[in-house]
Amino acid sequence: MIIADVVYEKLNILGVGVVKTTSIKRGNIIDVESASRDIQKAIDIAKSEANKDIRSLYVAVPSIHTHIKKSVAEIKFDTKHDIDGRDIEEVIEEAKILPLPREREVVQVIPDYYRLDDIENIRKPKGMTVHNAFEVTGNRVLTSKTHLHTIYKSIENLRLDCNETFCTSHSLGELLLNEEEKDYGSVIIDIGAGLTTVSYFEDGILQLSQSIELAGEDITRTISDVLNVPLKRAEEIKVTQGHAFYDLASPQVIIELDNLEPDEEPYTQKELADYIEEIVEEIILRSFDVLRKAGINRVKGNVVLTGGTTLMPGVLDLAKDMLRKK
Repeated sequence: MIIADVVYEKLNILGVGVVKTTSIKRGNIIDVESASRDIQKAIDIAKSEANKDIRSLYVAVPSIHTHIKKSVAEIKFDTKHDIDGRDIEEVIEEAKILPLPREREVVQVIPDYYRLDDIENIRKPKGMTVHNAFEVTGNRVLTSKTHLHTIYKSIENLRLDCNETFCTSHSLGELLLNEEEKDYGSVIIDIGAGLTTVSYFEDGILQLSQSIELAGEDITRTISDVLNVPLKRAEEIKVTQGHAFYDLASPQVIIELDNLEPDEEPYTQKELADYIEEIVEEIILRSFDVLRKAGINRVKGNVVLTGGTTLMPGVLDLAKDMLRKK
């Protein structure tokens, strides 16, 4: 949960609320009542830090069950008219209500370009004059109606309005890529706890966003199995002594455990890295499989890795090594 002011079109973060939850699994809410309580806790922490009250939310929707569809919508004018912010909002709303499959719902419309009468490929139409038709061409991000309504249900009891939903992949692109990278063709691989999300940007806009059910929690479970320790201890070992690249991991770093037999040798960081590397390698391979299945066989721009799991030593080195060999 983030509370922020908008100052000169930039976010000024005032408060952050982070709560560990068991009500979300692989990006899906599995317990609405528990999720609602956890969201309220996060809001309370953020409000206390910001010393501000809130009445409405912008809701980030993870990229699961996601489909991106190119769409065109227009509004008409009877007389000469100067385009303002309300007109831009209205034409985007028209794009949102275009027909779609009954099991799908629109998360966000990402404008690509606008047309004013016969003038096309306009990026910023505000202040320009139109005589007849104002049109937007953009990508509609669609998700499962059930998934989205479950999110709505979890905030329903908080007595807060939902201003708008937005796709997390689009936001990451705005944060991590410059205009040239988004235009040329770049990939963001976001390795989170339960999901890895692959996002592809080209021609300045999000073109693909899909998730893989393999991520940081799978590394934790593997460490738990290999070392025969509880998940909580496995998570601690992952964070403090984990390494994802066998070639660079240290044989001198000893994984201290209380459950070893008297004659049993402890694991070293290098030995454990053999198991961790296998999972991280699989995550990266599956990420590029997602691109290939979408017909993207060559990435001309950058590949950006982000997410909490990428903080582990060796993740970026392994990724660079794999990309060099491709």
